[in-house]
Amino acid sequence: MKYPQLSNEIDILELAYKYVEDWDQAIDGGAYLGEWTHRLRNEFDYVCSFEPDNINFSKLKNRFGLGLDHEIRHAALGQFNSRVDFRRKSKTGSYIIIDESLDGDTELISIDSLDLFPGLIKLDLEGAEYLALQGSRKTIDGHKPVIILEDIPRFAKRFGHKPGMALKFLKKMGYVEKYYSYPNYLMVYDG
Repeated sequence: MKYPQLSNEIDILELAYKYVEDWDQAIDGGAYLGEWTHRLRNEFDYVCSFEPDNINFSKLKNRFGLGLDHEIRHAALGQFNSRVDFRRKSKTGSYIIIDESLDGDTELISIDSLDLFPGLIKLDLEGAEYLALQGSRKTIDGHKPVIILEDIPRFAKRFGHKPGMALKFLKKMGYVEKYYSYPNYLMVYDG
């Protein structure tokens, strides 16, 4: 399916707003420097952002500080709660390495373990999107949030996943693709 090209990747968020039904909470997974968090805070009552990279997390904390309308967590999203070793791959893209020894340097959190009811979930996790979705199954099934996720084949391979596994996961849960602009997909429940 061919879609009109967006001027930048965050414009997909404006398209997503047409499908959001619950404006109470949003999740920004892989918040980086906070552009998505900033925009989400303008629309949702509460935004929970996750950023595992120490440098990016520090910048996020300085940018947003403390607030009743948001929470910034120094953590990675995944399929279960644990600890992981986090390794910086480049200046803009980082990734996690699952370490089951529990003495990793970064907290790993599943969305299902949180008391959140999101109307929108954004996942830009450098290849760990499928893992985060697996840890969000109950939340997704219970709340049917709009989901924006990045899908870059070479990043998925870092975790031993075939390209498109996150999309297949969502489609099996009743989601359909509403828009695609490399590398982001806009997925909406249509079950």
